[in-house]
Amino acid sequence: MKRVIDYFRSCCRLTLRGCDPERCLDRFLAANIPFWQIEKSDGFTLSLCLYASDAPLAQSLARRCQCEGELVPLKSFRRDVAGLLRRWVFLLGMAAAIAGIVIVPNFVVALDVEGCEELEPAVVLRALETLDVRFGTWGPSIDNEHIKNEMLRLVPELRWISVNVSGMRATVLVAERSRSEPAVDRREAVTNLISCADGIVTEMTVMNGQAACAVGDAVVEGQVLVSGLVDLERCTMYTRSLGEVYADTRRQFTVLTPQNRVLRERESVAGYCVYVTCGRKRIKIFGNSGIFMGDCVKMIRREAMSLPGGVEIPLALWIETYYHTTPKETVLEEQAAKELFADYTARWVDRELVAGQVLTTKSEPQTQDGVYALTQTLHCREMIARSVEIPILELREHGTNDQRGTDGASD
Repeated sequence: MKRVIDYFRSCCRLTLRGCDPERCLDRFLAANIPFWQIEKSDGFTLSLCLYASDAPLAQSLARRCQCEGELVPLKSFRRDVAGLLRRWVFLLGMAAAIAGIVIVPNFVVALDVEGCEELEPAVVLRALETLDVRFGTWGPSIDNEHIKNEMLRLVPELRWISVNVSGMRATVLVAERSRSEPAVDRREAVTNLISCADGIVTEMTVMNGQAACAVGDAVVEGQVLVSGLVDLERCTMYTRSLGEVYADTRRQFTVLTPQNRVLRERESVAGYCVYVTCGRKRIKIFGNSGIFMGDCVKMIRREAMSLPGGVEIPLALWIETYYHTTPKETVLEEQAAKELFADYTARWVDRELVAGQVLTTKSEPQTQDGVYALTQTLHCREMIARSVEIPILELREHGTNDQRGTDGASD
């Protein structure tokens, strides 16, 4: 125990050299200076230990006894701390290690969403970000009850949500509401199924409403296929038409593209700018981001940073490079034009055909006056039924069930 006390009180060793060093010990006792571990090397040299606070008085008494005192500090808490303060690199490393062990693991680095079936996880993450649950959030500050109440308001599709924090990873568990079809107000949501193109009906399935055509009929665009006004002889029922109608259709369109084009060739670098993005903030590091001349083009390269395991963090490096360019006129080759037309046709089919397929294709390419033209004729088997609401004026012409006498009194 005494060694621990001596370590914190800062002790030192005093070496006395003189003709009578024992006389100094009597003076130390008279002055109430504690000392210990006395060692005598020879008849003229004596060493002992004492507290550093008593060292100045002990040296003064030794000089009065015609002795020289040499003081050597011993290992102590104050001396060790002073040595650490001079080694600032070691202190920074130790502080970083303590922060890495105690503080850093409490920050959320990765968020995983589990339980989404129809709802996109990105929708949940964006809503959580408005509640300050994102990358870098202090984990102990996450209030599950508050987040649940606010998230059910922000995302009505959710029935339940919980955020479980384990280390630097937060797992968001969600449960979606059942997506049962809401009840339809048959007086306010009366709809027809009409044709979106001309064709010959090949297949017809009516699940609700009254069929207004049959398989083999030729229909035109805008014609009613399934009516929401069902004639029940004694009354008229208003309903929402449901069904699928497939027909053989003929689609035709013409696409044009110029034969001569102006492209820009990249030459020398006009300037560049480097940014660091952290979340939604973009910090400019160096470079010129001013307005360049009209012959410049900008290229952006983004390098996102990630943690081990592929967890991407919202910290990225943006490099914008501006190049001088010169316009150069080029001729579009016929094969390249065909590839452009084929790509446009594929995108057109994906956009226009809700369901069905293209049976045959007929192409008529032409070149005239520096323009490539393609007339495309498509023979399709597609679903042509589209739902439209019946105008209220048309409903009033038929009257309501009450006005027509649903109990047969009007007959």
